[in-house]
Amino acid sequence: EFERLGSEELQCCDVRLISATHLDPRRLAEQGRLRSDLFHRINGITLELPPLRDRPYDLPFLVAAEIEWAASRHGKEIRGLSREAALRLFSYDWPGNLRELNRVLRAAVAICEGPLLPSSALLIHDVETGSEGGSAGPAGDGVLPEDLRLATLERRHVLAVFRHLGGNKSRTARALGISRSTLDRKLSSYGV
Repeated sequence: EFERLGSEELQCCDVRLISATHLDPRRLAEQGRLRSDLFHRINGITLELPPLRDRPYDLPFLVAAEIEWAASRHGKEIRGLSREAALRLFSYDWPGNLRELNRVLRAAVAICEGPLLPSSALLIHDVETGSEGGSAGPAGDGVLPEDLRLATLERRHVLAVFRHLGGNKSRTARALGISRSTLDRKLSSYGV
């Protein structure tokens, strides 16, 4: 409940605050760098998400979803990534996490002229050389499957999560952030 400045009429609203930081708010409050009363007001449910570089198995799903969204927004039909583009995307550390991944993919889709995103369309900032573009070294041994279409990458990811969770459809759907019916349709199309 609150009153607007200059008004004596009580207003009601339902508010949920979501905040994000890479810092530790509790430690900042203890150090006096964050007001402790503010910390206690905003400290409800705390979710700690590891950085994208520590969640490589999330990348195929995130890449597929972002390219699909950006392609539909630009009215383009993009089937997937070139082999070189996939090597760069999956070997990069993503210091800017999901925001950086989204920026890179949205820009790539905007400038892409064919059905596959080329490596040259990925505006990834190379920290070592200080430039954008170029080629990143392969992750691990650099071996990736030949079929790098988005649908194939998504299928592999969905099935890997499904197997990892012991074939439990409800847990798999929750982990993937999709509905159970969407998961059922995907599994059915995969012949599972």
